[in-house]
Amino acid sequence: MTSDPWNDHPLRVLVVDDDHDSADSTAIHLSLLGYPVRLAQDSQEALSVASTWQPDLALLDLGMQRIDGILLARALREVPGLAGLELVAVAGITELQAQAQVEGFRAYLLKPMELPALLRVLDDIAQRKGRVRPRETMPGAERIGAARVRRPKSACLELAARSRDWMLRAGYVASLSRRLGAGTRAELPATRALIARWRSVVQEGRVRIARGNARKAIWLA
Repeated sequence: MTSDPWNDHPLRVLVVDDDHDSADSTAIHLSLLGYPVRLAQDSQEALSVASTWQPDLALLDLGMQRIDGILLARALREVPGLAGLELVAVAGITELQAQAQVEGFRAYLLKPMELPALLRVLDDIAQRKGRVRPRETMPGAERIGAARVRRPKSACLELAARSRDWMLRAGYVASLSRRLGAGTRAELPATRALIARWRSVVQEGRVRIARGNARKAIWLA
């Protein structure tokens, strides 16, 4: 039996950026496209998430405060199990590109980051690792909620819903439909129990009415 390629695990992506809106937007777009994503707002959180979650790829903002992306990249490579971690630099300037290349970053993306450029990088890395790119309309926004980080803002979901990119819009609709369906399935047992309870109440009421009518009929007789 041949395996379904969509059952293969796509790249696990760690997004590290102290710009909350930028991090949320990137994470929600990747999640809607089927990539497992975790967010980190600083280097310390990134090291904690990376050590337990073991990502395949890290998107690092080079301009973070305190510990920048270059120093974080060096620290991540020292984490057990992350020797093969792929690194992608994200920055608002071009002056750090040469240094990023020396540090072994696979690609250098400028802010504001364009999704097609990021996807080309992910496709290239997936091919190098022999991994499968996830289905383009695969729902997955709920994966972000499972991470031990704050959830993406509703504005990011609205951005995906209104995007001109049909893949993102379709992914958003599919994700929303799945979550609504899951909620309906979760409420179904309670609804059935409530219906059964009211049926019992109605039946008991009918029995009492019948007994009352019987007594009344006997009294009238």
